[in-house]
Amino acid sequence: MWSDTLDTIVGPYQSIKCWRQHLKEKAPEEILERYGADNLLMAGGVVLGKLTRFTYYSDMKLQLEAAQMAAALLFACFSCSISHPQRHVDHGTYQPLELWESKDFFMDQYKCNAHGLTVGAEAIAAILVENKMYLEALPVLSIHENLAYHVLRDLQGCVQSRVLRCRALCGMGMMQECCEVLWMLTHGRRLPDSMSQNDLVLRDAGGTPIKASPALRFSNGSPPGHPNNKEALKFFGETELPTHLVALYGETVAHQVNCCRASLLMEAAKEPQWWQNVDPVTGCAIESPCECIRPYLLERAVAILEETAQKAESSLKREDEPVMASATIVCHSRMLLAKAECQRWGYFEALQHLQGLLVTIEENAERVASTVSTIEPDEAHKVLLPQGMWLSARLQMLHIFIKLGHASACRKVLASAEVDAKAINSFLAKAEIKFIRASLSLLQGNLSDAIEKYEQCIVQHEELGIEDPRVASVVMICGDAYQHLGLNKEATRLYSKTVDSMRAWCNSIGLKEMQVHSASSATKHGASVFLDIFRSDLQAGPELKSLYLVGLPLLADAMLRLGSQKNLASEFHDASLILRDAYSNVLPFTMANPAVHVTIATELGAALGKYEKSCGLTIPKTEGNHPEKDSPDVWNQLAIDIAIVDGDHDWAAVKAAVIHQTKVEIHRGNSKKACGLVKIALQVTDKHETIARYPQVLEGISPQTIPAWSATLLRATEQWNAQKMEFGARPDLKDQDLSIMAVRSYSSLVSFKKPASILNERQQQAERIAFHKTLREGCASYKEKCCFENPPKLSDAEAEMDEPAAACIIWNAKIDEEAVRESFEPTAARVEMIYVILNENEGGEGVDFRGCRECRLEDVRALHHKIKEAAKSTVSDSAINGITSDLASCLNLPQDSPVPPVTPEIFPQLVEAFDVSRGIADFGVTPFVEWLAKVAVLW
Repeated sequence: MWSDTLDTIVGPYQSIKCWRQHLKEKAPEEILERYGADNLLMAGGVVLGKLTRFTYYSDMKLQLEAAQMAAALLFACFSCSISHPQRHVDHGTYQPLELWESKDFFMDQYKCNAHGLTVGAEAIAAILVENKMYLEALPVLSIHENLAYHVLRDLQGCVQSRVLRCRALCGMGMMQECCEVLWMLTHGRRLPDSMSQNDLVLRDAGGTPIKASPALRFSNGSPPGHPNNKEALKFFGETELPTHLVALYGETVAHQVNCCRASLLMEAAKEPQWWQNVDPVTGCAIESPCECIRPYLLERAVAILEETAQKAESSLKREDEPVMASATIVCHSRMLLAKAECQRWGYFEALQHLQGLLVTIEENAERVASTVSTIEPDEAHKVLLPQGMWLSARLQMLHIFIKLGHASACRKVLASAEVDAKAINSFLAKAEIKFIRASLSLLQGNLSDAIEKYEQCIVQHEELGIEDPRVASVVMICGDAYQHLGLNKEATRLYSKTVDSMRAWCNSIGLKEMQVHSASSATKHGASVFLDIFRSDLQAGPELKSLYLVGLPLLADAMLRLGSQKNLASEFHDASLILRDAYSNVLPFTMANPAVHVTIATELGAALGKYEKSCGLTIPKTEGNHPEKDSPDVWNQLAIDIAIVDGDHDWAAVKAAVIHQTKVEIHRGNSKKACGLVKIALQVTDKHETIARYPQVLEGISPQTIPAWSATLLRATEQWNAQKMEFGARPDLKDQDLSIMAVRSYSSLVSFKKPASILNERQQQAERIAFHKTLREGCASYKEKCCFENPPKLSDAEAEMDEPAAACIIWNAKIDEEAVRESFEPTAARVEMIYVILNENEGGEGVDFRGCRECRLEDVRALHHKIKEAAKSTVSDSAINGITSDLASCLNLPQDSPVPPVTPEIFPQLVEAFDVSRGIADFGVTPFVEWLAKVAVLW
């Protein structure tokens, strides 16, 4: 019946299945003009509200379709007046006084019933929030709160609306708005009085009005450790809901408010306060860095959630308490606890909480089923266990198993999750399961199968019309898989798609306004190179700036990848524009870790260096740029400074920046400086290899030096592998063994990138930085052997040249995309040999060669093996002639030119020069340098 009513109002037959074709392409004002506000409220709130609660309760796909359709219809109602916000994001804290000026939609209750519309809007908003469609839920919540506060004067409905609003705002990273709503909930302000048109006045036992503490203002543009933000977060973390509000709201709603408090703290603690020494926007030193309060925030969030879960579990055991409401709170708090533990890298503790959640559901399944008939139909959606909560728990367990690399455990849970998803027809869960299956294939190194499943997952998300960061992240990971195979054209297509979709999403939540109106905090540091490059005549508007919005870090990552692909395709102009835009217009509005800034700066330095070489210009000249300052030298040095001062000493990135600068200096004819840069690169390589290849030199470190989270994780991993006890148990592990395991675990983090690491790239970067800072402070041998005291200065590289002669060789990896088969296996990898040969006599004259040559990686490795074997024993003349011929072929020497003969005395240095696994070598005055100079003459 309700489906027929919907078809009558909206138009097409079975409109619930084809509403996108009729509504998505229409502007909200067109929808309002076509159907009228009365019909929109009736269809969007009353009819679709009933369908979601009663008809589609066991079919989550149709239930979500109905909620999305309702959100589109109800949002169109706000097109009636310019006084209403016309964007979803502007409904963050908006509560309209009336939907239509001087018009009462509820005079005829048979045409539009206020109570039915309120209940329906609440159910629709709850479904959207549960499915993480926070942006679509905000206008629905504006209508719901208007009805509860102004029309029905329903206190409980008003409170429930604000709880849902807190969850939506927190999920989007709108921290300031969430704090405002949460402050009203924790102080009982702006609540309707059912006996009058005034706000409810809260009184103590003696009848005296209770005064609220002053509202604490949270600034979206400042990190959590900023004094004002710290004060606000500390208040929500330590101030419990007063007893008179618990009595007023009810125990169930009070628990929901506590979960909102914990969610706020967890969202604020999403990223640590990385920047303690250098401002990434200005390049200047930070005078007074903000305090890092992340451990405190997560500790308080866990304490709040554990207390809430314990109270709900005790209520669950009492026969006189509503079993379903308590079970829902237990499940919700356990899910949040698992999320909080994952933020602290306590993955096994998270698994323990999720197992407890599943046990709670199984133990109370019969009691829940026996009491369903006693609940009022209009109240059922508030207290019934949300459909799919147990499925969400299993999916969260699967993500943790993927992070831990436990493929066998993942497969066991995956089978149960697929059965559950099919039973309730959860299309989103099926898409997520497809993503997990793809990630499992990636974990096992089966990239072609992973790509196929990722693309299927993308299609399933697009069928539901989802355009938020969830689907964009899948597209980007699929691009990463293509890129890992060397299929750069496909990777570029997917990265470009990610950038376009995320730019549209971020602009819809306010990025454009921040870029145009927000003034950077860099102004207080005075003029700088980066300020000159990036800043134009911007108007100060710090109130618009936000560091917490969801989606911006993903946009920066996608722009980084797209810029890198443009670099590979020799589109240096486009690459420099994309990367500069990411660094100056996106990263300042995130709390991204230093590794992101380092990588973007390194890629931008490479793009500008290659552009300079190909065009003879420093930078494409555009309005507002300063070519003399925006040079590869500046960006390469910035990457090194950030990596060493505030980052994790990302040796690979530092080495890449030095190599890019070496190529620039070779092009400029600066052979001495190029040789000096190679010596810096050698220092970086030695320090990297100490921890990446020879971690045993640090295995004698004290167990107290190991970070607590790493020690806990290692103990739990050891227990898991032994399969002796349940989750969370701690086996006996000797301190000496713990030190060895910790160092080798860190060594694997800083080693070369594996296919599975693209899934957890940001998490691994955060773990590396945290581990590095702890080791640097507590381990003298690590600080001495693996770290720089101060960042090397590229401008002083010539001072590294303390010898009159040198030959430097760097091997840089490449992949020939045209030679990659359809089976996704790279077949013809190539390497670039960067060489500098400088041999001066006392008068300053002599040999000076520099350049780059491309070789087949397979040929270089075969030649290296042949020379290495020959150097072990006496070599015959015929073998020497064979090696000379192989060298000529490998290095692409002219066939009609006489090749300088190889002598046994240069074999040891040939072995060192052609070691592509190390990738770098330099030599003093030796016969090998003279031989190499003769070869360079032929080039």
